[in-house]
Amino acid sequence: MKKRPLRRFLKWVLIIFLLLFGILNWVAYNHARKFTHSDPSLQGQHPQGQVYKMAHAPFWEKLGYAFWGISVPKSQNKIEPDYEFETLWFVGKDSLEGWLLETEEDSKGIVTLWHGYGASKAQLIANAYWFLKQGYDCLLVDFPAHGGSTGTTVTIGWAEAESVKLVNDWLKKTKPEAKRLLFGSSMGSVAILKAAAEYELGAEALILECPFASLRHAINKRFELMKIPAWGMPDLLMFWGGAQHGFWAYKHSSLKYAAKVKTPTLILYGEQDPKVDQSEVENIMKHLAAENKMLKTLPCAEHNYLISSCPELWPETVSKF
Repeated sequence: MKKRPLRRFLKWVLIIFLLLFGILNWVAYNHARKFTHSDPSLQGQHPQGQVYKMAHAPFWEKLGYAFWGISVPKSQNKIEPDYEFETLWFVGKDSLEGWLLETEEDSKGIVTLWHGYGASKAQLIANAYWFLKQGYDCLLVDFPAHGGSTGTTVTIGWAEAESVKLVNDWLKKTKPEAKRLLFGSSMGSVAILKAAAEYELGAEALILECPFASLRHAINKRFELMKIPAWGMPDLLMFWGGAQHGFWAYKHSSLKYAAKVKTPTLILYGEQDPKVDQSEVENIMKHLAAENKMLKTLPCAEHNYLISSCPELWPETVSKF
């Protein structure tokens, strides 16, 4: 008879635990979905605008954000190059919009430029101008769910590697004699690494800005920046994010990709970067299979717009490479 109250207590403990675990998974599922889908109805709004709305919302609205996640606006190309360009479309699972800028003199090759998460090709115009001055044609492309491209799904570099391959294959056919260089920022640099590891891109060189070591590193860092206790949430986000898009998120690792990349590679890192630790890029550098590789840390830069933050050091570093 004495054991019944204990059994009843343990039964309720188990029920409460399962209920809380279910709620936690439901929350993780919703946040993973919002994080990997852009919202076209919010196109052009600043991504931090949704965070600001959440921070200043009444308690019950904050509770809704906590359960359902924060919408991510689709990025927009708010400016265009002040230079003659041709708009191109690359059709795969989604249709990708690109801008082709060609030098006025004989071209030394062509640089394909890929932006980061929540950004757009317009934010790479300054980089394109510099490459043009060096004698290279430039092709700036929006990833799916960004800028002028179609689609709503973002996989933080996993499926985006297919976009890199799609455009690179097009260049192989249309400009077979041109030397090809690939430039990427953040998510763009990880997508390039993955594509270079899995396909024969035939690129002359890779220039990668602030790549994260793995998706888990990236998610953990976001929790740190938002000053939110993790409590196992990063792993739940990894699981549900991967499940929603058909891949095992723990395999999404720049370290694993780097070990298969033999293409000459330059890694650039802003020493004030709040999103990627310096140890991450140093670890990627160690894993790179390329004999010709270089890591340069820029004390004047953060995570984005390294060329704008370091207008002298960035060109000097890339020129030497």
